[in-house]
Amino acid sequence: EYLPSDMVNRIVDGESALRVWRQFRGFSANDLGKAVGVVGSHITHLENGTRGGKPLLWRALASALSVDIDDILPVD
Repeated sequence: EYLPSDMVNRIVDGESALRVWRQFRGFSANDLGKAVGVVGSHITHLENGTRGGKPLLWRALASALSVDIDDILPVD
């Protein structure tokens, strides 16, 4: 699946791929958190890079968003 160019540009410009895909799929942070068993603020922290997540959480997020895990992992 392809993202619209404006969404790709957001990721290229340094925005969190997790946030971009979450918004593209129409999830709020709270909704995505509920879908994977964490609070919405944890999603926000992941998107801001202020908190890490275990591989199991990232796999659950990718599954909930119907993307490959590599599509949402932060790039260092």
